[in-house]
Amino acid sequence: MDTDSTLYEWIRIDAKIVTDMPDADLGIASIESKNHGNVLWIKLDRDAHRIGFALNPKLLEKYPNGITQDQAVEEAIESMKPFKLEVQRLDWWTHYKIRQSVARSLQKDAYILLGGDAAHLHSSGFAQGMNTGIHDATNLAWKLGGVVKGWYKPSVLETYASERRGAAKQLIQIDMDAAALISGDIPKKFQGLGRTADQVLSQFWKDTIDFNLGLGISYSPSVLNQSPLSSMHACGVRCPDTLVRAPGINMPRRFYDTLLEDGATGRWSVVIFAGNPALTQARYAELREPAAKLAGRHKGMLRLVTLLFGSAGGAWAALNGAAVGRFYFDSDGQAHSAFGIDQSSGALVVIRPDHILGFAAGLDDMDKIAGYFDEFVT
Repeated sequence: MDTDSTLYEWIRIDAKIVTDMPDADLGIASIESKNHGNVLWIKLDRDAHRIGFALNPKLLEKYPNGITQDQAVEEAIESMKPFKLEVQRLDWWTHYKIRQSVARSLQKDAYILLGGDAAHLHSSGFAQGMNTGIHDATNLAWKLGGVVKGWYKPSVLETYASERRGAAKQLIQIDMDAAALISGDIPKKFQGLGRTADQVLSQFWKDTIDFNLGLGISYSPSVLNQSPLSSMHACGVRCPDTLVRAPGINMPRRFYDTLLEDGATGRWSVVIFAGNPALTQARYAELREPAAKLAGRHKGMLRLVTLLFGSAGGAWAALNGAAVGRFYFDSDGQAHSAFGIDQSSGALVVIRPDHILGFAAGLDDMDKIAGYFDEFVT
């Protein structure tokens, strides 16, 4: 691993705590402290809370031989002033140094693969450890499973290492700034703004919120992430989620939920954005045969979904024939708009098993969709 050590040291304490701080049991809080950095406060299970703070240079000088459990509790009490704090039962505590590191490679000899804490280490500042590990697993599971099943060429598994190491490097860069700000230091790029470390931290959290929540993940162009041929969002990013409606009951559903139907976990979705049927009905009719061939060729690996702009009594009423694959209405056009698709022209969109946009083409270009899969499917 390539490791960067820091001078930052943090304390975490889990305990039964009595305090006069308002709303102490609501969940999570970030408390500004003059001498202890940005103090972490979390409601845990049952009757416990977690408190965390930074050992700044002044505190490290105060404890040259290391801090003891009792001293850590005393500093926790100090960090919460002017609120009162009483530790009635200590369940666990730790004192650790902050380091950031990323494995030089996440793949070796084809099937030796690293993920989670084996691939990247960082502070707990923005609580990204489990999040990032889950994203690693989500990215890897369908690729490894597909290779084992004989669906994919080796190039697909190689994209795990390139995609997730890139995400890990971005995480580490964010964590370097976050760890400094939480510890009360302002990185050079944020200096001169006339703000305190806590003020900069608050804005930095907002600026990086999409990545921290996992919704702002993006992957570089590759055999899986190719430039779209139709006017829509760039590929390699998470596909939008909107409300769609099933025929008949006309109840709204999340688009993401429809991607998980029919045992679709680990499978690709080719979504036919059919647009306005008054303008696209003839073109839709022409894609039925090539769509059926595509699904037959990759049986079990992908599924087809039709999303129609507007509302009608059903697929036959709107399209003068059966729908291709699962069928839903985009009643108010939100889905077409979110994907950047003109309702007068429609489009074909390939969504990866991890809900990342892979490719897109025009409504008449099912052969381009087939060619996309040919590049990495056995």
